[in-house]
Amino acid sequence: MVQITVTVDTASASDIEAVAQELRGKGMKVDQVLDSIGMITGSIQSAAPAASQALQAVDGVVSVDAAQGVQLPPPDSDIQ
Repeated sequence: MVQITVTVDTASASDIEAVAQELRGKGMKVDQVLDSIGMITGSIQSAAPAASQALQAVDGVVSVDAAQGVQLPPPDSDIQ
C-alpha cells in the first residue's frame, strides 16, 4: 500500500465528502477527510502511475502526492 495525500481545490472544498466518496470508488482507501484544510489522506494499492492518474481525474482534485517518510536518528546518537 502506498500512503497518499490528495489536495482538493477551493471550489470543491465545501463538498469534500463527495470528492472522498468518488476517490473511494476509484480504489483509494480513505483514512481522513480534513475538510478544514481541503485534504484527504489514505492509501492506494499500487504506486503505478495509472493508479494516481485515475485519482487525479476526479473532479475537484488538485494533486495526488505520495507520502514522504522522515527518519530521525535515535535520541542517544552523536550530534552531527
